[in-house]
Amino acid sequence: MEELRVMAEEGFQKIPHGGIEVGALLFGNHDQDAVRVLEWRPIQCEHARGPGFVLSPKDLTGMEALLATCASAPELRGLEPVGWFHTHTRSKIFLSAEDLKIHERFFPEPWQISLVMRLSKENGASAGFFVREEGGAIRAESSLHEFPVAPDPAALTAPTRMTALRKGPQRRDRRRPAQAGSSAPAPTLVPPPGRIPQREPVAAPPEPADLPPVPEPPGFPWKTIAVFAALIAVPAGLLWYLLGTSAPSGPVPAALRVEEVASELAITWDRNLPAVRKATRGNIYIADGAAKRSLDLDQDDVREGSVVYRRQAENVEVRIEMFLGDVMTVRDIKRFVGQPVKKPAPVPEPKPAAEVSPELQEEIDRLRRAISDENADRQNLDLQIRRADAQLKRGPNVRK
Repeated sequence: MEELRVMAEEGFQKIPHGGIEVGALLFGNHDQDAVRVLEWRPIQCEHARGPGFVLSPKDLTGMEALLATCASAPELRGLEPVGWFHTHTRSKIFLSAEDLKIHERFFPEPWQISLVMRLSKENGASAGFFVREEGGAIRAESSLHEFPVAPDPAALTAPTRMTALRKGPQRRDRRRPAQAGSSAPAPTLVPPPGRIPQREPVAAPPEPADLPPVPEPPGFPWKTIAVFAALIAVPAGLLWYLLGTSAPSGPVPAALRVEEVASELAITWDRNLPAVRKATRGNIYIADGAAKRSLDLDQDDVREGSVVYRRQAENVEVRIEMFLGDVMTVRDIKRFVGQPVKKPAPVPEPKPAAEVSPELQEEIDRLRRAISDENADRQNLDLQIRRADAQLKRGPNVRK
């Protein structure tokens, strides 16, 4: 549970205002009355729909491949998928409709479980299990029993298992019981009284006698190196904080939204994100059906937080990228699917007279060019008026 909490906390700290949500497969064993979680493996999520743990078709394919790979992994021999885990950082502990679809697709057995952990700055971490009740239904709106998950770093120093956090030869110590006095016992899901008869948890198989513990490498002054590293890192970190910058950790989502307003697309992003406020330039790439568009953004455009675009097709993909110098700090993609665009009926060309003098034909051509230029100027003026209206609706922070 401590390893899952650490992974959840890392995602929670990645971006401001809730971080990103993460997930994992849970492996272990079960009997009639109990499920024991012994291992886990992270589920990759590209967060195509934002920071929430919502799996895209690509993510679902990757999850199928991960299950197939784990089925033949030597370190998971004797274990089986007992369920899955994911976090919530902006909502309570529950299973959404999409969560239920994932559970039914990948974990159809009546004993397989789902574990949801919620993180918040005020209350820390709490979690709850979800199980199938009699008849196979899952009570998705809330867990039968939510419990706090307090930080317990001592649990990570217990004898190791084959987990995603462990490397090296110590992995062979997978099923050794915890050391005496360890303050991190494995969490136990206790069924409600009267639902399932109580039994003692199934004991883990004994450790083979021919596997001695792996000793620490002697003689190397790790503690001395750690002290010197701390003396260097603390002033450097303080200087970095005072300068108001942060180390690059890859592009973050921009909370990109694409909505249709009065037959036009309003493309907006969160201009209050730190990565957006620090960006010096950006680009918007639009795939409008078969047509491709590109729009360069200067620093003022980036901080304005919106542009307006008149689409030509019913399927439009919008990608936004922002940069601090040459480093990409923001990247987000959204797709809009709407009704087909109604194109105006073509205006029939007037039939010319049988014979037109060269002077008259030249005047006709000049008038047509003037009408075309006037229509282009009118469309440009309409776009400027709509942008000004959008800025007035957003409030006093309007660029003049």
